[in-house]
Amino acid sequence: MTKIRSKVCIVKKYCITAACSTLLASGAAYSADHADSPNQRGSLAARQADITDVYAFMNPSDSDELVLMLLVAPDASGVLPDSEPTPTFASDISYNILMQNYSGTTAGDHLRISCMFTDATPQVVFCGLDSLSVSGDVGTTTATEGLRVFTGITDDPFFFNSGGLNATFNADPPSPMFEEGANPDSPFVNATGQFNAFADQNVLAIVIGVDRDLVTNNQASPELRLWAATAPM
Repeated sequence: MTKIRSKVCIVKKYCITAACSTLLASGAAYSADHADSPNQRGSLAARQADITDVYAFMNPSDSDELVLMLLVAPDASGVLPDSEPTPTFASDISYNILMQNYSGTTAGDHLRISCMFTDATPQVVFCGLDSLSVSGDVGTTTATEGLRVFTGITDDPFFFNSGGLNATFNADPPSPMFEEGANPDSPFVNATGQFNAFADQNVLAIVIGVDRDLVTNNQASPELRLWAATAPM
């Protein structure tokens, strides 16, 4: 049986998908999971299948384009030997964004965008949605009508203030309380000293722009439920 490596935004297990839902009129959604994978201290090869984030949002510069992001390999550069300065996608793993559109409670089409990579240098990516396909070098943006793709290493976009989280867990009382006239120096409202624990960490990104009509049955089914999965080929 093929084993799928991925994450979920509500219940976390080792072999399930990362899921989110968005209404394409104006919505955005994401799920995230960075530091609790069983492979987090493993090799880059293990991390190449480890999903950190799934994002879906409308392009703020083009209301007809849905942007999908699948990010893998937490702290990708941090596990590289000196002889390998650039992390690469795995050529024996398929990277998938799966969707089902809805109109109210009525389920519509199942859709899949799949991306695969060569092991050549430079790497080449192949992505497809139904009859549409696009290919190009990793690190560049390649487009065809209704579909465009960028793949490559990027700064991790997820902001995690671990100091704020620790302040929350260590608070007295042990859980945040909302009260009138809150202390401005409270660790819950004081921004001084906050920092991003994922700063300077990189991930491998698959960023896809797709014509929203292609995934919503020409907007007849405007709600889109999506998840992502990586699987060995």
